[in-house]
Amino acid sequence: MQALHKVISLTPDYFWALKAGEIAASKAMGSLVSDASIKVRQLAEGHDKRPDYMVVQYGNAPNELGPDAALAAIDRLGQSA
Repeated sequence: MQALHKVISLTPDYFWALKAGEIAASKAMGSLVSDASIKVRQLAEGHDKRPDYMVVQYGNAPNELGPDAALAAIDRLGQSA
């Protein structure tokens, strides 16, 4: 539980906040799912569609989890928790 809380509170990336929220949801940790939801919203809303870490910026990378998909995924987690 402490590790998930640490990931959620310290990550600068909505992807990892979402992944920590998914793990928390699978273990029925509702408060951590809520924390992850808040963090994903903070990081994803208004974020550029392409990650900053990509050396070559592809317009539509097939494996990229965009902010819109992350927000939709965290909404589904919140509904199931």
